[in-house]
Amino acid sequence: MYPPATSQYVQAAEAYLAHQRALGRGYAREERVLDGLIDFLIQSNYADLDHPGFESWCNLEGHLSANGRRSRQFVIRNFCLYRRRNEPDCFVPDPNYFLAPSLAVSRCWSSLSRSDGCLRSQMAWHRCQSPLCVQRYCDWQSSCYTHLGYGAVR
Repeated sequence: MYPPATSQYVQAAEAYLAHQRALGRGYAREERVLDGLIDFLIQSNYADLDHPGFESWCNLEGHLSANGRRSRQFVIRNFCLYRRRNEPDCFVPDPNYFLAPSLAVSRCWSSLSRSDGCLRSQMAWHRCQSPLCVQRYCDWQSSCYTHLGYGAVR
């Protein structure tokens, strides 16, 4: 049994999912995200989602990529916007504070040797999502920055 405030939140989530599915959408991923948020609210003793609660939930999602976290943040935002139709004072996360979309970096393994600066650490490649990071680990070698996309400039 959910606490009373949380049960209202659960009912709102179920109504949101039913509404979206009535429009022909599957919304299985969104359901998992909302279920995870509801479990977090219960475990953390939050009566309702507010800014500190949303920030705490976002911090728990740190194991995901930046784009994965951003996608989940927008799921919660869309749910909160739906909820605001009936509850005008409910919290809606501001997308200006969401993670920025990350730039996908193509690995250029064929043109690099194992001793090259780009391969110092495999973890560097997993975190490497901006031209500045590429500059740090690749020293802007032509074999690396030509594969970036978005018009990388030397």
